[in-house]
Amino acid sequence: MALASAARAVPLAAVLLHVLREDARHGNTRHEDTRHGNARHEDHRALLPVLTVAGAAQLGDAAIGVGQGIAGMAVGGSVGAVVHLASAWWLSRHRRAAAAAV
Repeated sequence: MALASAARAVPLAAVLLHVLREDARHGNTRHEDTRHGNARHEDHRALLPVLTVAGAAQLGDAAIGVGQGIAGMAVGGSVGAVVHLASAWWLSRHRRAAAAAV
């Protein structure tokens, strides 16, 4: 069962780390909006779907853990899902607020 979970978690974590590293390497965390004279955050377009998919995979892991009676998998999957999906929700709200401010 752990190998099935790792088969999903490892590639998703690798993609998420790649997206974050590329954003940091290319300076896509902030830029100056010269039209309005203020700094605003970039889109991070790839980050929202990656976080959402990672959260869904974690929900699946949690469901499998509950169904199989594996407490660590149920708790770990639940915590992972909350972190990923809450991050996606925050990013989505932050994007909308930034778009409205421009």
